[in-house]
Amino acid sequence: MSRGLGRVERQVLRTLDMNPGKWVRLTGPGTGRSRASSVRRAAHSLASKGLVELKKTYRDGTVRLSARRATDTRILPDDLDSLLPAGEKSSLLGLYAEATLDGWNRRLDAIRRGMMDDLWRAAVGSGLDLDTLKAYMASASISEKRASGRTE
Repeated sequence: MSRGLGRVERQVLRTLDMNPGKWVRLTGPGTGRSRASSVRRAAHSLASKGLVELKKTYRDGTVRLSARRATDTRILPDDLDSLLPAGEKSSLLGLYAEATLDGWNRRLDAIRRGMMDDLWRAAVGSGLDLDTLKAYMASASISEKRASGRTE
């Protein structure tokens, strides 16, 4: 017996890969009961394996099942996820669906460079010398590691 993904599971993943970062409705109004049932089973199986995220919406008394790749929820690296304000983060995530992987990584690097420039300007403007600034940054790093439970 095969231990890999089934045919319908692979079809669901292909459909989601054609629409990266977006919620995709898995069955439409013209889908037969048997087909809709197999797609629902495949989607729930993929969700239990951690490959997709599922969302149910209700409209006109009908339940609609939508899915997206689970990795799409963590498309922002941890540093930018914690540092960007919510408004900037949501507008940035809105651009993800149209971006290529290289273009996305270039955009993230540009944001990081901009943040480093802003940090440098703030440090220079505050009048701190380099040694004091390094000590503050080291202290903040240690405090953050303690708060998150990580140690080196």
